[in-house]
Amino acid sequence: MKSSDIVTQLAVLLPQLTNFFTDNQVATSVTRSGSVVTVVTPLAHGLVVGNAVALSGAITQIGTSSLTRSGTVGTIVTDADHDLTNLIATTITISGAVEAVFNGTFTRTNVENRRTITFEMADSGATTATGAPVLEGAESALRQYDGTYSVATVPSTTSFTVANSATTMLDPLGTIDVRGKPRISAAVNPARMVDAYTAQNLTEYWLFVALEDVAASKSRSIRSDAIDNLHSQDNFRQQVIQPFSLYLFIPAHDDIGDALARDLAEDMFKPLCQSVLASQFDSGLFVSQLGYTQFVTHGTFTAANSAVYVHAYSFQQVVDLYEQDTVGPDLDVAFRNLNFDMDPDIPGSTNITLLTAQLDLDDLPASAQLLSLDFDDTFDMRTPTAEEATIGITDTYSISVWAKNLETTPDAGKDGLFAIRGATTPNAIDFGANLSSNDDINIAILDSARGIRQNKTWTTFIDGGTGAPWKHFVMTWGGAAGTGVNGLHLYVDGVDQGAADSASSDLDSTGITDTTRGLRVGARFGPVDRWFGPIYSAALFDNVLTSTEVLALCNGGNARDFDVEVDSSGYTSSANLIHYFRLGFGTTDDEIGRDHKGTVLPGLSLLGTTGFEPDDTDLIPDIPH
Repeated sequence: MKSSDIVTQLAVLLPQLTNFFTDNQVATSVTRSGSVVTVVTPLAHGLVVGNAVALSGAITQIGTSSLTRSGTVGTIVTDADHDLTNLIATTITISGAVEAVFNGTFTRTNVENRRTITFEMADSGATTATGAPVLEGAESALRQYDGTYSVATVPSTTSFTVANSATTMLDPLGTIDVRGKPRISAAVNPARMVDAYTAQNLTEYWLFVALEDVAASKSRSIRSDAIDNLHSQDNFRQQVIQPFSLYLFIPAHDDIGDALARDLAEDMFKPLCQSVLASQFDSGLFVSQLGYTQFVTHGTFTAANSAVYVHAYSFQQVVDLYEQDTVGPDLDVAFRNLNFDMDPDIPGSTNITLLTAQLDLDDLPASAQLLSLDFDDTFDMRTPTAEEATIGITDTYSISVWAKNLETTPDAGKDGLFAIRGATTPNAIDFGANLSSNDDINIAILDSARGIRQNKTWTTFIDGGTGAPWKHFVMTWGGAAGTGVNGLHLYVDGVDQGAADSASSDLDSTGITDTTRGLRVGARFGPVDRWFGPIYSAALFDNVLTSTEVLALCNGGNARDFDVEVDSSGYTSSANLIHYFRLGFGTTDDEIGRDHKGTVLPGLSLLGTTGFEPDDTDLIPDIPH
C-alpha cells in the first residue's frame, strides 16, 4: 500500500464532501460546449493544467416538451429521458416557466415512464406553461456536473475548462462551488508534517497521510496465525495488517483550550470515512486487492499549541501473503561463484523524492518569506528624510504590491498602498484604493509644479473586510508617450483592468524626473489615508512590465514561491527591479521594511504611533500562497 494512492483518492473524493481543504469560490458561470465545460470565477483561481478541482452544488436540468395542469394534477413531459422513479422521487422541482404556478417543488403523483411524470398542484391559474420550463435534478448519478476533475486548459486567471463526457446535458443551475488545489499530502511522520505545515499559510486546514508499521496478524483464531510454523507450500497463507493514519491540521489561533478544534475534528470523521472506508488499496502483493479498509480509532492526541491542533484518525486493511509472495520452491542447485555488487543502483537518478499533492515537503529555501506586516490604519512605513536619495527611476516605471484589504469602516479617502514624492520638488505618484465601497482603485501622478498629469480611477471590486483574499496590484507607466502599452495600466491579480472608469486628468507626465524622493508603503504622502490590512511586499521597477510578466508575478496567487530577483519563464525584468521591500522577511526586528535590493536606499522606518517600533508581534503568518 502506498500513501500516494490514499492521497489521490482523498483529493478526488473529499472536496466533494467538504470545502475545508480547498481554495473556494462560487462560480460566475458554468457552460458546456460538447464535452468541454468552461468555468468562470469572480477571482483568480490559481489553477494550472492538471490540477484537481471539484464542482459542488450544480443542479442538472432536463428540458420539457410540455407542462400542463388539469384540475389539481400537473403533467410534465421531458424532451429527454429522466432517471427518476417512484421509489426515489417523492417530490419533483420545476423552474423556468413564465407562469409562477408551475415553478417550485411539488409532490410527485406517479412516474409513468422515462419522459412523463404527474404531480399535485393547486387547482387555479394557468393550465399550460410557457417559457422554457425545466425539470431539475432528474439526471442519473452518472450524468452530473458535481465531481472532481483535472483542469484541461486555463484560458485566463479567472477561467478554466474540464472534460465531461455527458455531452447532451444542459448547462447546470444552482450556486456552484469551485473547490481547487486540495491541501492533502503525505509525510513519513507527524514531525515532518509539522515542518511542512508551518511552511504554509497557517490559517488553512491540511490533511496528511502517513503509513504506519505493517504487522502480521497474531490472532490464534485463524489458521494464518503468524506465530504458527508455516512452511512454503501451495497452500501457504499468512494474514498481514497494513495500517495508515490521517492527520488533520486545524488552525487554532483563537481557541485557547482547543475545544472547538476537537469538536470540528468530530465533524470531519464522517467525510473522512466516506472518502476511504471500505476501499481496497493496492497491497503491492500477489493478490493486490483483498481486504477492505476498516476504521480503527480516532481521537489520538498528536499535537496542540497556540497555532494548530492536530488530530489523528487510524484505519487499516488486511491482506494475505500467498505462495507467490515467497521465495518459491526450494533451490536444489548450489550457489556458485556469484558476484554481488552491494552498491545501490537507482536507475535514472539518485535523487529519490516523494511526490505529493501540491506540497513540497522539502525544506523551503532561505529566501522564502513566510510572514506579512499587519498594517492597522495607525502606522505606515517610509524612507526617513535623512535617507531620501535618488531612487533610480525617471519617467518609466512599474509598481507591484501584494496586499489584503481588511477595511470594514468606510472612509472618504484613498487608502494608500505605495507612494513616491520628491523631497525638493513636489512631483509624486500616489497608488491607492478608495475603500468607502471596497471597489475603487486610484492612481495619481503629479509633476514638479504640482500639476496633475494623471488622475484615474478604476471601479474594480477588490473585496474588503474580514476574510478578504490577498490581491496583487500592479501599475505600469511608459512615460510621456502615454498611449497603448506605454499608457497608464492597472492590473489586479494578473488581469489588465483596461480603460479607467473615470479620469479627471489624462496628460503625459512631463516633469517627472529622476530626483531626490521619498518612498512610502501603507499610506499616501502626508501621511494620510493609511492602509488597513497586511502587506506582503512592494516592488519598484524602472521599466514597463509586460502583461505576460505581470501574470507571471501573480503566479496564480502564490507570491511565496516566486523569486522576483531571478528571471524565469514569462518574467525577464529582474535586472530592472530597483527596490524590493519584503515587509515580512527578516530574523531581527530592525530588518522589517529593509530594501532587499540594498543598493540605493537603506530601508523604511515605521511611522505613526509615538515610540512605536516594529517587532515580531506585528508580523503574521498570513501570506499570498
